[in-house]
Amino acid sequence: MAAKILCIDDEPDLREDVVEELRDAGFETIEAGDGKAGLDAIMSHKPDLVLCDITMPVMDGHDLLRELRAKHPELAELPFIFLSALADRDHVIAGKKLGADDYLTKPIDYQLMLATIEARLQQIERMEARKQEQLVKVFVAAQNQKPVSSAGGSDASSALRKEAAPATSVDPPQAGGLEASKARIGELVGKSGGTVVAGRVQVIGLEEVKAELGEQWTASAARVTEVAESTIRRRLSSSDVLERTESGEFLICFASLSESEAAFKARSIAREVREKILGTKDIDIKIKDVCEVASE
Repeated sequence: MAAKILCIDDEPDLREDVVEELRDAGFETIEAGDGKAGLDAIMSHKPDLVLCDITMPVMDGHDLLRELRAKHPELAELPFIFLSALADRDHVIAGKKLGADDYLTKPIDYQLMLATIEARLQQIERMEARKQEQLVKVFVAAQNQKPVSSAGGSDASSALRKEAAPATSVDPPQAGGLEASKARIGELVGKSGGTVVAGRVQVIGLEEVKAELGEQWTASAARVTEVAESTIRRRLSSSDVLERTESGEFLICFASLSESEAAFKARSIAREVREKILGTKDIDIKIKDVCEVASE
């Protein structure tokens, strides 16, 4: 099935040209002439990606993205690309703080536009594939525990195994962290009657600057991790479990949340982590320019 792209722009001629290029490339298209109509189209048609002008009547692009990220966390992973003639550095950073994924400047290079769209859609596909392939590390640790029976007499550890898929486990960065987490998760599984919800927050998109930074990479990456971890810890309850892996992922076991509540909280945490990274002065600007924070 072709990906569905929403194009929001108040210039009819430009919007028509963009839509024509998208259709010629095999995409399904939706159009809107301002931010308010664009928000309605997002909620009604659930596009796979949004191309959006910034300066528009009724609701501009920044206000649309602010509304989308603040009030519709279920759409937090919807790729959002700005079309703008205002792509100076400060403007780009402001848009990224709101959650923009990319910028395309006017006049539009259509070859670049299609390449950018394909890259963003492929990124979403990779994230979805990883959701199917990987199990949160703390759940893997729980599987190695002895079975814990719930109050109703069911084998909670067995129930957890049925819900989980195989995954690659990564050793914890600190000795003893895994055993402590295993013990805590065992308690949570027993108290919950067999179901515990886990989530993951991960900083992605940094590989392209790793080689460029050279020796500075280690310190910069450590600072990103420090900012991310402190932000996450502030948002967790005392009964939640957090593991940080050597690959830079933060794996969270939510002690008392439903799946929908945990999904909402994980996305909210990811958005706050990204904002904190962008606002921290001693993190290299090259990292800020490409930094994304994903949750699941």
